[in-house]
Amino acid sequence: MQTKDPSSSAPSIESLQAANAVPPQMVLMQMATAYWVSQSIYAAAKLGIADQLKAGPKHWDQLAAATGSNSSALYRLLRALASVGVFAEIEPGRFSLTPWETTCEVICPVPFAMPLS
Repeated sequence: MQTKDPSSSAPSIESLQAANAVPPQMVLMQMATAYWVSQSIYAAAKLGIADQLKAGPKHWDQLAAATGSNSSALYRLLRALASVGVFAEIEPGRFSLTPWETTCEVICPVPFAMPLS
Protein backbone atom coordinates (compact mmCIF):
# COMPACT_ATOMS: atom_id res chain seq x y z
CA MET A 1 0.00 0.00 0.00
CA GLN A 2 1.33 3.38 -1.04
CA THR A 3 1.13 6.31 1.31
CA LYS A 4 0.60 9.84 0.13
CA ASP A 5 3.58 12.11 0.39
CA PRO A 6 2.43 15.04 2.58
CA SER A 7 4.75 17.40 0.70
CA SER A 8 3.05 16.59 -2.61
CA SER A 9 0.97 19.43 -4.01
CA ALA A 10 -1.02 17.22 -6.41
CA PRO A 11 -4.72 17.06 -5.53
CA SER A 12 -6.16 13.72 -4.49
CA ILE A 13 -8.68 11.85 -6.64
CA GLU A 14 -11.31 12.42 -3.97
CA SER A 15 -10.80 16.19 -3.98
CA LEU A 16 -11.00 16.29 -7.79
CA GLN A 17 -14.22 14.25 -7.77
CA ALA A 18 -15.72 16.52 -5.12
CA ALA A 19 -14.78 19.65 -7.07
CA ASN A 20 -16.36 18.34 -10.29
CA ALA A 21 -19.40 16.73 -8.68
CA VAL A 22 -22.78 17.58 -10.09
CA PRO A 23 -25.42 18.07 -7.41
CA PRO A 24 -27.83 15.12 -7.20
CA GLN A 25 -30.80 17.40 -7.97
CA MET A 26 -29.17 18.43 -11.25
CA VAL A 27 -28.43 14.83 -12.21
CA LEU A 28 -32.06 13.91 -11.59
CA MET A 29 -33.26 16.89 -13.65
CA GLN A 30 -30.95 15.92 -16.53
CA MET A 31 -32.29 12.36 -16.44
CA ALA A 32 -35.89 13.55 -16.34
CA THR A 33 -35.51 15.93 -19.28
CA ALA A 34 -33.27 13.81 -21.51
CA TYR A 35 -36.30 12.28 -23.23
CA TRP A 36 -37.77 15.73 -23.95
CA VAL A 37 -34.53 16.86 -25.55
CA SER A 38 -34.17 13.73 -27.69
CA GLN A 39 -37.79 13.99 -28.87
CA SER A 40 -37.32 17.68 -29.68
CA ILE A 41 -34.23 16.88 -31.75
CA TYR A 42 -36.20 14.16 -33.52
CA ALA A 43 -39.05 16.59 -34.32
CA ALA A 44 -36.63 19.21 -35.67
CA ALA A 45 -34.93 16.55 -37.79
CA LYS A 46 -38.24 15.32 -39.21
CA LEU A 47 -39.17 18.90 -40.12
CA GLY A 48 -35.77 19.50 -41.74
CA ILE A 49 -35.07 22.61 -39.65
CA ALA A 50 -31.28 22.29 -39.94
CA ASP A 51 -31.58 22.05 -43.73
CA GLN A 52 -33.65 25.25 -43.74
CA LEU A 53 -31.00 27.04 -41.65
CA LYS A 54 -27.99 26.00 -43.77
CA ALA A 55 -28.47 29.06 -45.98
CA GLY A 56 -28.39 31.30 -42.92
CA PRO A 57 -30.47 32.43 -39.95
CA LYS A 58 -34.23 32.63 -40.36
CA HIS A 59 -37.19 33.92 -38.38
CA TRP A 60 -39.42 31.25 -36.89
CA ASP A 61 -42.36 32.38 -39.06
CA GLN A 62 -40.28 31.71 -42.18
CA LEU A 63 -39.32 28.28 -40.86
CA ALA A 64 -42.94 27.46 -40.04
CA ALA A 65 -44.05 28.42 -43.54
CA ALA A 66 -41.21 26.46 -45.15
CA THR A 67 -41.93 23.32 -43.12
CA GLY A 68 -45.71 23.57 -43.05
CA SER A 69 -45.76 23.49 -39.27
CA ASN A 70 -47.72 25.38 -36.63
CA SER A 71 -45.81 28.60 -36.09
CA SER A 72 -46.31 28.95 -32.32
CA ALA A 73 -45.49 25.28 -31.71
CA LEU A 74 -42.38 25.55 -33.87
CA TYR A 75 -41.27 28.66 -31.98
CA ARG A 76 -41.53 26.76 -28.68
CA LEU A 77 -39.57 23.85 -30.18
CA LEU A 78 -36.83 26.15 -31.46
CA ARG A 79 -36.56 27.96 -28.11
CA ALA A 80 -36.33 24.63 -26.28
CA LEU A 81 -33.56 23.43 -28.59
CA ALA A 82 -31.76 26.76 -28.34
CA SER A 83 -31.76 26.39 -24.55
CA VAL A 84 -29.66 23.22 -24.88
CA GLY A 85 -27.41 24.52 -27.68
CA VAL A 86 -28.83 22.70 -30.69
CA PHE A 87 -29.84 25.98 -32.36
CA ALA A 88 -29.05 29.57 -31.42
CA GLU A 89 -31.57 32.40 -31.10
CA ILE A 90 -29.34 35.17 -32.41
CA GLU A 91 -32.00 37.84 -31.93
CA PRO A 92 -35.60 37.55 -30.78
CA GLY A 93 -37.37 35.07 -33.05
CA ARG A 94 -34.38 34.54 -35.39
CA PHE A 95 -32.56 31.21 -35.25
CA SER A 96 -29.30 29.86 -36.64
CA LEU A 97 -27.26 26.69 -36.63
CA THR A 98 -24.63 25.96 -33.99
CA PRO A 99 -21.53 23.75 -34.17
CA TRP A 100 -23.88 20.87 -33.23
CA GLU A 101 -24.97 20.66 -36.86
CA THR A 102 -21.37 20.25 -38.05
CA THR A 103 -20.87 17.53 -35.46
CA CYS A 104 -24.02 15.77 -36.58
CA GLU A 105 -22.92 15.80 -40.22
CA VAL A 106 -19.61 14.18 -39.22
CA ILE A 107 -21.23 11.55 -36.98
CA CYS A 108 -24.25 10.90 -39.22
CA PRO A 109 -23.02 10.76 -42.82
CA VAL A 110 -26.55 10.01 -44.07
CA PRO A 111 -29.06 12.87 -43.92
CA PHE A 112 -30.27 13.31 -40.35
CA ALA A 113 -33.80 14.12 -41.47
CA MET A 114 -34.20 10.89 -43.43
CA PRO A 115 -37.51 9.06 -42.95
CA LEU A 116 -37.25 6.69 -40.03
CA SER A 117 -40.37 4.65 -40.70
